[in-house]
This record gives sequence, structure tokens and C-alpha cells, in this order.
Amino acid sequence: MAHAGRKQRAAGLALALFCALTAVTGPADALTAGALLLLAAVPLTLGELWQSAGGWGISYGLAPEEQRTYYLSVYQLGATGMTVAGRRCSPSPSSTRVPPAGSPSVPCSPSPAWWCRCWRGRSGPWNGSGGSGPGD
Repeated sequence: MAHAGRKQRAAGLALALFCALTAVTGPADALTAGALLLLAAVPLTLGELWQSAGGWGISYGLAPEEQRTYYLSVYQLGATGMTVAGRRCSPSPSSTRVPPAGSPSVPCSPSPAWWCRCWRGRSGPWNGSGGSGPGD
């Protein structure tokens, strides 16, 4: 499990490098910014790969051997659920704010309206339509 922890740490550093490289593209000219963004793709890719390997290693290492299949299937449900929900419930441009260049950064988060749009149109006992789940 120590190896998985090192992968997670390396992923964090790689993704921090990605953030730093993309942050310096703002004041750069188009050619330099393009080169920096191409260069930033390397730590982004490595960071994602290392995070995935580290995450699976940690989840495998922490799961009790006799129940490992159950633990790992629930672990995978999180990623699968976000993939399914993400297609239906992606934030709209009105739920995030991109500050103008030169202004202090503003934290962005989905608004309560985003969650309402996420579940709008779904049937089920939670919205009074009587259906058993999405798409009924």
C-alpha cells in the first residue's frame, strides 16, 4: 500500500505542475501559451494515470480479503455513478462563474438550481409521480 500512497503523492505533484503551467499561459503570447498548454498535457496525463493506480491500490489494500470483491465493486460504483449522473446533470454555464482576466479568483460551485435541474423530469416516489425510478 506504500507504493499506492507514493502514486497518489506523485499524482498530486503532477497535477499541481499542470495547474502552474496553465496559470502562466494568461499573460503569454499565443505561440508561447500554445506550447505551454501542450507541455501541460504531460503532467495532466501522468497525474490522472498515477491517481487512478494509487486509488485502486489503496482501495485494494484497505479492503478485507474475504470481502474484497464487495468493497471494490462499491468503490467502482462511485466513478460509474458520476459518469452516469454527469451526462444528465452537468453544470450549466449559469451555475459557474468565470472571473474576468486580472480579477481575484472566485470559488465556483454548483448552485441549488443545478441540483433541481439535475432531478427535473425524473419519475419516482421522491417526486410524487409514482414511478420506480428514472425513465419510468
